[in-house]
Amino acid sequence: MSTSARMAIDAMCAYTRDRGFDLRSPDQKLTYGNALIHRSRNLALACTRPDADVLFVDDDMLPPKEALVQLLSHGAPVASALCTNRMPPIGLAVKIYDDASHQFIPLKRMRDERVVVDKFGVGAAFLLLSRETIEQLKEYYLSARDWLEANRRCFDRMHVRAENREKERAHKAEIRRANWDREKYLLVFDYPVGENELQFGEDVGMCWHLMQLGIPVLIDTGVIVGHLGEYPYGPWDVRDEDEEAVA
Repeated sequence: MSTSARMAIDAMCAYTRDRGFDLRSPDQKLTYGNALIHRSRNLALACTRPDADVLFVDDDMLPPKEALVQLLSHGAPVASALCTNRMPPIGLAVKIYDDASHQFIPLKRMRDERVVVDKFGVGAAFLLLSRETIEQLKEYYLSARDWLEANRRCFDRMHVRAENREKERAHKAEIRRANWDREKYLLVFDYPVGENELQFGEDVGMCWHLMQLGIPVLIDTGVIVGHLGEYPYGPWDVRDEDEEAVA
């Protein structure tokens, strides 16, 4: 973690605690993470306090000190800051689900100082999940309902009978619950493949599950968190194609 990111995250944590929130850092094994990012995120969900909401924040993010408090103020199931990638060309780290094409499509612009709620696919670099949402995602996986939904259209085309689908779902659920009981294994964050045969990132894949559960994602565009690359990139670096053509 860079010194700049560490100072910004520590200042945010101190500000949040000063406002009466019981904020605790994760276990060291979660702090250091894993070379496989989806394993790290799943481990965080499995091992954090059972009564706590969870903030995912990557170690190259530069949040303003009030960022977490502002997200918490919405009381939303899922709340995200407005972030970008950190390698040019810079774009917003948010997509929106298109029902017609059954895929997430990128958003180039979002209005400033707005709170918007929709079927968003967001990055998990600065993302707040409520405890209730975490439990819903956990049960969705353990019950294998996610597997059933992911394969539903394929099963429809193959005319697979409902009782056969349910039998296989129950079989998978039994295995998943045994894995959870034995080693707290979860696969909420993964790399699912959509109907267009393109693979989602692990964070958008999680948002796909949220959408299936009917849980919308809130984005507070007034919470802008820089993403540290050559310098702190953010929405101020996003330029649309028309602007680039004129420049």
